[in-house]
Amino acid sequence: MERKKGNMERYKMVNTNDILKSDFNVVKHKSIMNNYMQKFIDKFGCIKMLIVCEYDNKFKIIDGNKAYDNYLKNNINKILCYNLGQLTYDKEIAYRLLLNVHFKRLNYINIAKYINDICDNEIKMQSFSNNSGLPIKDVKRYKDLLNFNWDDFLKDDNKQINLF
Repeated sequence: MERKKGNMERYKMVNTNDILKSDFNVVKHKSIMNNYMQKFIDKFGCIKMLIVCEYDNKFKIIDGNKAYDNYLKNNINKILCYNLGQLTYDKEIAYRLLLNVHFKRLNYINIAKYINDICDNEIKMQSFSNNSGLPIKDVKRYKDLLNFNWDDFLKDDNKQINLF
C-alpha cells in the first residue's frame, strides 16, 4: 500500500530572501504587540512560524507579516514556514481573513476592498463563501461596507440605521 503524503512535507526552513510580504494587512497594526514580539525574539529567536503560499518561485506570506518584520530586524535569515502550496488570489484572501478572524481589531475596510475586487458577481461571491466558510450574507456585508454613507450615519436625528 502506497503511503499518502502527509503534512510534514509542508514545513520548511525558508531563507528570508525567498519570502515576500503580503500586499495588505487584515489586522490593524498595534505597536505594543510588536514590542512584545520583539522581546520574545530577542530572548528565544524565531518564535512564530509563518504561513506562506508559493508565488513566483518564492513564498508569499499569508499569516505572519509582523513577525517577519521583527525577524528581519533581528537578522534572522531562516524562518520556519508552513507552505500551503499554490493558491488562487481569492483563496489567498480567504485564508488571510480566516486565520485572523478571531482578532477584534480586524481592518474591515481593507478586507472589504479585497473582497470587492475578487467578488464582482454573484457566482464569485458564492465561490468565495464556499472556499472561505464565510456566509454569503457576510460577503455581501463586506461589499456593502464600501458604499456605506457615513454622513447619514452621523446625523443627529435619532434615526435608527440598520447596519446588518
